[in-house]
Amino acid sequence: PIVTSVSLLLCGDLASAQSIFVDLDIMSGSDLGAGAPSPSFAGAAGVPGFWNQVPTGNGGPWPLKDTTGAVTIVSMSWTGSGGGLGYNNPNISGDFKKLMADADPVGAGGLTYTITGLQSGAYKIYTYACEPQGEFWETDISVDGAQQGPMAVTGPMPFNQFALGVTHAIHDVNLSGSPLIIRAAEHWPKSYVNGFQILAVPEPFSISSFVLAIVALGAARRRRM
Repeated sequence: PIVTSVSLLLCGDLASAQSIFVDLDIMSGSDLGAGAPSPSFAGAAGVPGFWNQVPTGNGGPWPLKDTTGAVTIVSMSWTGSGGGLGYNNPNISGDFKKLMADADPVGAGGLTYTITGLQSGAYKIYTYACEPQGEFWETDISVDGAQQGPMAVTGPMPFNQFALGVTHAIHDVNLSGSPLIIRAAEHWPKSYVNGFQILAVPEPFSISSFVLAIVALGAARRRRM
């Protein structure tokens, strides 16, 4: 059917190849947020896909799979982590809890993530930076070369809901062979990063191709009727 075919085309454009999801994970204690969200979890971006379970405090380099679960050449390294924190927050549950109830604490001098191997193109970066306990604590997120400047993420964490500036920051950036660099600035005494959604933005040509595909599918259906 046309609807199914179009849906597959759209999902392939938005959530394949170089789109990468990362859950910074304490790796033990399911009530503390351990375990990556399921592939059906769409996060604040509204796009489902495979989530990489990356250990907090590790430093990398850590290989990353794309949102289909396929192996890529993309990897992530980071400096400035203050270890790892998980908290059994009773106000959140399910996949939301797996992403948000554990985090990388930001060490003195800030926390920097360097992601290499991404294809050139436009990306929308969702950075989750909310304290797992759900209280009001600020983390300033910036992305090198982004259209937007630093964005404060403050909490307090809503019940199983995302809110820009409360649970996450969004930045738009164009990459041309250079690494993606995400920075978190510390606000004493505590700041945190929970994970990322790195979404490849379709080029105008891809969007035009998608529209043409809809037209072609419609014409094919009319011919069969």
